[in-house]
Amino acid sequence: MDIDIYQQCPCQSGKKIKFCCAKEIVNDLNVILKKNRAGQSQAALDQIDRVIKKSGPRDSLLTIQTHILISTNQIEKAKQVNQQFLSHKPKHPTALHHKSLISLADGDIGQAIHDLQDAMDSITGNEIPISFGNVFQIVGLANLNAGRPIAALAHLKFAAFLRGEDHPEISEILIRFFSSREIPIVAKQEFHLDRPIEGVPWHKKYLNAHRALDRGQFRKALKFLEKIEADFPGQRIVLRAIAIVHGFLGDHDKAIEAWREFAKLQGIPKLEAIEAELIALTLDPTRFSNPLSIFRRTSEIKDLDRVKEIALSNPRLIRLQELSVDPFDEGPAPKFVFGLLDGEGLTPEDEISADVIPEFVGELFIYGKQTDRPARLETIVSEGSESTICEELLESLFGEFLEGEPKVTQIDQTTDIANLLDFNFQIPSFLPATKGTELLIEKIQETILERWTEVCIPALGGKSAREAASHPEYENLVYGLVLLIEASLANGLLDLNLFNLLTKKLQLGELGTYSHPEDGIVTSPILQQFLDPAELSDKQLLGVREIAMKMVNVPNLKKILPEVLKRDTIDIPKDIHYWALSQIASDNDEAFEYLEKAKEYAAKTEGRSVGICLVQELDLKIMRGQTESVGAILSEIQTKHLHEPNVEYQLVRVLDKYGVGPEQGPIRQRASSMPASPIAAPSSADQPVWSPQAPTEQKSAESAQAESKLWLPDS
Repeated sequence: MDIDIYQQCPCQSGKKIKFCCAKEIVNDLNVILKKNRAGQSQAALDQIDRVIKKSGPRDSLLTIQTHILISTNQIEKAKQVNQQFLSHKPKHPTALHHKSLISLADGDIGQAIHDLQDAMDSITGNEIPISFGNVFQIVGLANLNAGRPIAALAHLKFAAFLRGEDHPEISEILIRFFSSREIPIVAKQEFHLDRPIEGVPWHKKYLNAHRALDRGQFRKALKFLEKIEADFPGQRIVLRAIAIVHGFLGDHDKAIEAWREFAKLQGIPKLEAIEAELIALTLDPTRFSNPLSIFRRTSEIKDLDRVKEIALSNPRLIRLQELSVDPFDEGPAPKFVFGLLDGEGLTPEDEISADVIPEFVGELFIYGKQTDRPARLETIVSEGSESTICEELLESLFGEFLEGEPKVTQIDQTTDIANLLDFNFQIPSFLPATKGTELLIEKIQETILERWTEVCIPALGGKSAREAASHPEYENLVYGLVLLIEASLANGLLDLNLFNLLTKKLQLGELGTYSHPEDGIVTSPILQQFLDPAELSDKQLLGVREIAMKMVNVPNLKKILPEVLKRDTIDIPKDIHYWALSQIASDNDEAFEYLEKAKEYAAKTEGRSVGICLVQELDLKIMRGQTESVGAILSEIQTKHLHEPNVEYQLVRVLDKYGVGPEQGPIRQRASSMPASPIAAPSSADQPVWSPQAPTEQKSAESAQAESKLWLPDS
């Protein structure tokens, strides 16, 4: 479609083409844009060069040229064009937001944030160009992948505001953000500034900070707040606001300092001080744990047959699934893969208790002889006690059949806490599911209560949680660490009771309840768990429920949902809430009791078919290992309910989730084109445990063009 001269000019000046820099080159712009849309990026750039030679470097041409250069990863040339643009229009919003994208491509996320703030400050009038929504989204994703969730969420939420809350791309990113357990739950909250206090002399400046934030001008808001702090130091809501906005800007050092200063203020509720310490801690994960190296140990084998024979027969080596590729990417895959245990693997004849459950401490690979290298034995193990256990085991088993000294190289790094929270217990598969779950809970509790409490933590001055708990200067931080551990390990299927057990173990006092403000909703997932649901208004209860469901916050959902279901004053689809409770119930009987209530409500109260409920029952049965009736449920769904709305899609979703069911066929073909259901909430059981310095999930930036460093979503 040809350009209309009454459209906005590509330079985004706010003027129509007829009255702007592109009015005399409309035909040329048509040619340029058609070539670019057809994928002929270089041809479009060549055309721009010809038009610039003929008509001069007009803003519209430089805008399009920079965009195409960034999109095709020609960053150095994009930088030159951008500098040319800014040399004569230093306050041009589009040139400045292009500068932000160029900084991102150069790997400087902090500079990209401030370039984007320059662009926001340069906008005159109330209209923000739609392209800014794209840039906020890109900067948000970059922060997310760099492990800066607070800055990421601030930018992504403003992108959603500009592009529309229902924009599918941003909606998907935000769903994944809130449901991810790789992000500490305290960093997922949508931070808001407190309401301004009437009558104080700094009221106007605080309102201005609110307005600037609403407009995406984070840095401008910070200037207003810092001016208040300079003139009226120590104001509680101002210090909290400064901490929040530093987080939005990705200035972690300043945010940490502000949160700690806020936590030390006289008169603030203890729970708010604890939360502030916890936020500061998650902004600097290096203070949570100590680095731990992961080593690769390579030994040449001189008697391969004996090594294989010993490995296959020894009870401290558990054979694992064969690999199709070499984990070190150096040639053929290993012949055998084993897990190394710190004790002997168990058999049905053994007396099973938590005390004798062994733990995996490393991996072992056996390679056959290759053209250019002898047979070899490789192990991967973390430094410390696990490394010592592995070395002693390998020497005792294989020492006489190995040749020379082993070659040891560091291949990766983790942390002592992340390593501890791996929970690589070898629960015997022959045990009944309930007994296996009991042992797993007991082992996790023992690990946290006896081992985590003894780990020396940098944030506690090198003391362990047990040692620091009795020191008043560390008490709030110890509470915060306990809450972080509990949130990290929260799982509906495992009733770990860690907060109560840890506070008792560390001799910490009870924290009581948190009072909900009368005129608002507590957005903090940490503070929410100390609310009394019975004291909340219907509006507050639903607000807290929405946040808990969005974050898949299991402890809060267990408290909030029963209260919601009790209230006749709240008109909600109760079957969805019964289903949510069935997913997070720690007791199997309780889980299926909630599911029956969901089916009864759908059929009797709402007069709906139970097709969806049967799919949910199928999901629950498989998830909880009660598979004896799965065939009958699946048959009933297929014969009686497959034609009902959304049943087919949800059935395929469940089959895919557990890797069962047909790869092809009419069910899968039809379901693949159906929309996702709002009923299908993410399951906490599917999520990994978060630990500091864990790699951040790859978000939608993976959809970028392979040749480009920078992901440019469509507007």
